[in-house]
Amino acid sequence: MPKSHNQKATNRNDKFPDLNLLIPRIAMDIAMLERGLLAELRRGPLNGAGSVAFWKLVAKYEIPNYQEKNWAVLTQAIAILTPRGEISTKKSAHDPNFSMGRALNQAKFSDLRIARLLSARRDMRLEILIRSCRRLVAEKCNIFDLRTLAKFILFQKVKTDQQIAREFYSYSSQANQKTEIIE
Repeated sequence: MPKSHNQKATNRNDKFPDLNLLIPRIAMDIAMLERGLLAELRRGPLNGAGSVAFWKLVAKYEIPNYQEKNWAVLTQAIAILTPRGEISTKKSAHDPNFSMGRALNQAKFSDLRIARLLSARRDMRLEILIRSCRRLVAEKCNIFDLRTLAKFILFQKVKTDQQIAREFYSYSSQANQKTEIIE
């Protein structure tokens, strides 16, 4: 008997992976890629036929096909953020103890840049995010809690946007207080 539309939607949610477990694993898998495969991911996993590394991650972690585009952006962002170096000394871009908002703040993102990132519409938001990841790398603020990044890309909910803003401005406020005490 065929499944109804509501049953399909429920199954999608049941099949969706636990990001708390999955993101650290994917970040480490990406960190351990050979240079060429990592470079492919950084350029964009869905260019042409797509990156071999991306399709292997999709198969390994059973990423649902209705989420492939978002996961492509996520893997590209993680690849961009991943520190460069030899595989034996490389580490993941994931640090659960350092918030995404704090990383954006330490990279000296302006209020306007944060507002654009958090309020942009779907496709533009993903473009701005990839540019933001490149800026985080340039400012050496590229290791942070990637689970927030994943939620930002995959779910695009106001709750995640607000979490990032709260972290960004909270850290900014703390930094200003320290400056006032020193002066």
